[in-house]
Amino acid sequence: MPMLLSMCTSRLELSRAACRLYTVNGTPMQTASDLIAWAVNDCLQESSMEEQKDKEDTDLITKEVDDVTTDSLELSANEKAASRSQLLLRVTVEELGSLDETLLTLILRNPIDVWVSSGEPFLPLHVLQQRERQQKMNWKQKEKVLADLVLKRHKMRLLQGRRMGALKPGRMISTKSSIQPVVVEGGWTEPSQEEVKLMEDVQNMEVHLSEVQAIQSRKRSSFLKTIATNPRDLYNQPDVKRVLVHMNGTDPKQGVFAWGKNMEELLGSCTSRLNMRQPAQVLYAMDGAQLSTWDEIERDMLICVSSGEPFMSTKANRHKIEIRANYARVRKDKGPAATDIVVTPKGNPKVKVEAPSNLLALPAASEHIF
Repeated sequence: MPMLLSMCTSRLELSRAACRLYTVNGTPMQTASDLIAWAVNDCLQESSMEEQKDKEDTDLITKEVDDVTTDSLELSANEKAASRSQLLLRVTVEELGSLDETLLTLILRNPIDVWVSSGEPFLPLHVLQQRERQQKMNWKQKEKVLADLVLKRHKMRLLQGRRMGALKPGRMISTKSSIQPVVVEGGWTEPSQEEVKLMEDVQNMEVHLSEVQAIQSRKRSSFLKTIATNPRDLYNQPDVKRVLVHMNGTDPKQGVFAWGKNMEELLGSCTSRLNMRQPAQVLYAMDGAQLSTWDEIERDMLICVSSGEPFMSTKANRHKIEIRANYARVRKDKGPAATDIVVTPKGNPKVKVEAPSNLLALPAASEHIF
């Protein structure tokens, strides 16, 4: 069974290892023998059901016997089917050795349908299909609501544009109020009843959509919270960090991947992956900052590896190589003495500087030395 579970994990490309097997009716299988026994029982039950169905069809076609005989035949057939099902249910793992090998080979010739789980309970196929249908219905309903919302907004904008474009004057009505003796009713500034109704519909639909989104976000946050607080997380992120490393002074495009759980493992991996003559000792970021702690290293980070030398960019390393090449070229063309250069300072005749004397370091005669 462990080999079968590992094969299921690799063939199905599961993120977690498979640990449970279920049959089509949700029966958990603990061992391979249980699976074989279930397959034998299922095959025998199917064959008995087919025989019973064929017998019922022949009884319906041949209507030459009376009702009493048909009733007795049905009772006898039912009793035989019940007894046969009881016998089939008694096939256990211990009784597999007593079965005919030819029959067992014919039964196991067809593949057995199993459901693989990484620890989750069995979920029937019809439940999953019902969920998918419900989800599709919800999406269609949401799309319909959004389409209606867009249509009503467009209609409301058209009504507003027509009302403002008409510039219909309003009616002035006198009142008995001293604060506002004249009230303007109607006109292009006052929305019509149709606009008010559309505005109310749009507001109700927006409130409904916001409530649905709030419920969905609440469910998602609770689900993420349970995942975070659950000690058996769905996926435990490993401590190993993989980075892209290159030698100090070389082109970052020549980098290779190295990984480790701490600084010591990462330095050892850098030494072996880069084929360094001396062990790696210092890690630098691309800006020249030294990486001294494990928290400073991020996954898939570009790192420069050194054996103890200071950080050197690609340009500086190229300049250093050019200086060495020029030095070797001069010694080859003009001899080894050409590089024996002694630099002497040139004296200025206008400035006379006396050589320093040791007497300046002596204390004065009047000073007391303690």
